[in-house]
Amino acid sequence: MHQKLMVERTPDGVSGYGVVRISCFFQKSMWCEGFTIVGSPREHAVKLWPHDYHKFCDTIEEYQKEMKNLASRLMGLMLGSLGVTEENVKWVEPKGELEERGAALQLNSYPPCPDPERAMGMAAHTDSTILNILHQSNTNGLQVFRGDDTGWITLQPHQEPS
Repeated sequence: MHQKLMVERTPDGVSGYGVVRISCFFQKSMWCEGFTIVGSPREHAVKLWPHDYHKFCDTIEEYQKEMKNLASRLMGLMLGSLGVTEENVKWVEPKGELEERGAALQLNSYPPCPDPERAMGMAAHTDSTILNILHQSNTNGLQVFRGDDTGWITLQPHQEPS
């Protein structure tokens, strides 16, 4: 816990360790904690590993770069499929506004909960970004919304062939 507090998110900050800020708006506690990185991870990494933070920073920065490229491609494809012209979506291209504004890398952890009746992992449908790229696990939870009478549909994790 001491290490987590060394990189605790400030009350007015975005990056760092902490719990979901919207949890106070729900009856059940959100049993989730996370580490948010916006921009360079160096500010927090140097506090955790003063003499050996370079490998962590290099890895995170490479991952962020690849995810931004993927996000740009996906956004361009999605908006293009809706009939939005390339000229109108220049902001999602590499070196466009999307790149300048940055993106958040959210590393969540869901530790075992001693009283699951009084808590939930994460509140449903609370993502606040235009695009989320998730690392798949074998746990259900991802839902998509259908505009017809179907409403929210739970997606099953894709099982890799053995």
